[in-house]
Amino acid sequence: MVIEDGGKFPLSYSDPGGLRDHLAKRLGMARMATQRRAGELDAISDVKKSMEEKKGGPWNVLAVMLERHVWRPGRLEIVIEDEADALRVIVSKDAEKDVASLLLDEPAIFHLEERGRRIMVRHVEKLGAAFRSNPFRSSRRVYAAFMSDLHCKEGSCEGLEKFVHQVLGGELEWDIIRNLSYFVIGGDMAECGCEDPHDVYNEVGRILARLPDSIVKVIIPGECDAAPNILPQPSIERRFRGILGEIPNTYLVGNPSLVSMSGVRVLLYHGQTVLKTMEYLGVERPALAMRRLLSLRSLVPIFGMRDYTIFSSGMEGLELTTVPDIFYAGHTHMADALRSENVLFLSTPSWSNSRGPRVPNVAIVNLSSMDVLWRGPISFED
Repeated sequence: MVIEDGGKFPLSYSDPGGLRDHLAKRLGMARMATQRRAGELDAISDVKKSMEEKKGGPWNVLAVMLERHVWRPGRLEIVIEDEADALRVIVSKDAEKDVASLLLDEPAIFHLEERGRRIMVRHVEKLGAAFRSNPFRSSRRVYAAFMSDLHCKEGSCEGLEKFVHQVLGGELEWDIIRNLSYFVIGGDMAECGCEDPHDVYNEVGRILARLPDSIVKVIIPGECDAAPNILPQPSIERRFRGILGEIPNTYLVGNPSLVSMSGVRVLLYHGQTVLKTMEYLGVERPALAMRRLLSLRSLVPIFGMRDYTIFSSGMEGLELTTVPDIFYAGHTHMADALRSENVLFLSTPSWSNSRGPRVPNVAIVNLSSMDVLWRGPISFED
């Protein structure tokens, strides 16, 4: 069931150079990806050589963008860096759109040339990797339900209770009820600042215990839950779990985690960096930001954009070495589903504070077809 529990990566306070080492590793992976393109690597220089040897141009540099700001009215300036050096360059009008679509710390090939005393970016080539061409699908009709951001308060978890009532009361399609095999809670079961999380998890456990034992329940934490607010994030602390930790066929795992559902690989992530990625990209759909994260093979593409703690030795747990069949996240409180290059990107809303269109707040996925059905209660308005 659990392929990789991201919350079990070791944490360390003693490696201040860890993020720089990780940045160098990210560039190394980008070089490997570039090398697969026939003849292209030979045409790529490094930043130091380009400053010492290249004159006139054009020439190409594989680097990450560290900074981006307006140099003077109508002119954009960026700082690019590789493993050895950094370079401040101006951006041509033709390249402004390319640069604006880059995330900070994202590897790319920068096509440069001299322009007077300055070096100018003429074009930017992104290096996002393609997704798997042969996805796995369940050989039989199996459904998985996804729900997140319940924000339950002491003694009350109305959104979850309503959905379980629909399942047990026969209010959903019989085909779904008969073949529902997995139920995922994607973090933030408890309200932020909850005084007694033990009481909340007891209530959640009481509700989930009513579901058949044959349904596999998987629970990851969010920033509001009783788990360290770090990434990767360990599972909910045992001392707070109460009844929740005693339900048969229930897995409490870290954030993120990779699990197998009838052979379908599902990446479970609460989504702390999805909202910030949406802001940087200027997109309104969580699925588009998630697609970009998978393309970059990292849940933390920008090292400096966090409002939570990331331990450098835990960065390995945030790199996406396996391409999932489903990439699921919550946190944004927005419902979204997108199938792109054989991967389903899925985001679920919040019961108590949804954003965007009001839809039923449970996503039910047919693991044999990857069709998404929105069921469950509709989120109430504050």
